[in-house]
Amino acid sequence: MATGDEETRAENEASFRDANEHIRAAERELDPPIDRVPYLCECDDVHCHEPIRLTAGEYERVRRDGATFLIVPGHSSTGEVLEEHESYLVVCKQGDGGQVARALDPRKDGAVSDERARRVGLNEAIFRQVNEQIRDLNQDFGTSDSTMTVICECGYSDCTDRLEVEPREYERVRSDPRLYVIAKGHEIPAVEHVVEQADGYAVVKKDEGVPAELSRELDPRS
Repeated sequence: MATGDEETRAENEASFRDANEHIRAAERELDPPIDRVPYLCECDDVHCHEPIRLTAGEYERVRRDGATFLIVPGHSSTGEVLEEHESYLVVCKQGDGGQVARALDPRKDGAVSDERARRVGLNEAIFRQVNEQIRDLNQDFGTSDSTMTVICECGYSDCTDRLEVEPREYERVRSDPRLYVIAKGHEIPAVEHVVEQADGYAVVKKDEGVPAELSRELDPRS
């Protein structure tokens, strides 16, 4: 069981996280959208209202786990630091604190709207199309390198990560339209799950339903 202090601090952080979820929902309705949205620091200080400006993709990466929180560097949190950026940290609650955080996560049921799943799928399909062009160029020019450079095929629209993949491995992944090559940690659990971990990248598989249907529909090889 979590101690009273751990539970109180986790509840404080969860309150700011709930507020940020409402900010994220409101941002989707803006036309034109804001490039960097002012989210709230999710530290355990109830008096903190310091904003942190993130892109939608950056915020979604923070929200990939119910125990991860977004805080301003130097602010109070019992979480373990996972990422350090110039204007913010990503921390993960451990032990009892993590259990409380996940129990209070507004996305804890893993539910995802069809519209959100479609947006993620369209982002991934664009990157996969680019990688198909890279693969075709390699074949046209007879490139014999042991690896080819591809773009991360995750659902985050602002991701620009490059991955080194053996051509035969890329072909194996592309044999199933539900599979994507992504940078490690870029998976979106609400629509996919990791099926392989390789050196420098991971392979995810789309969940059945809208994610898998869209992958098949937009497969450039179908």
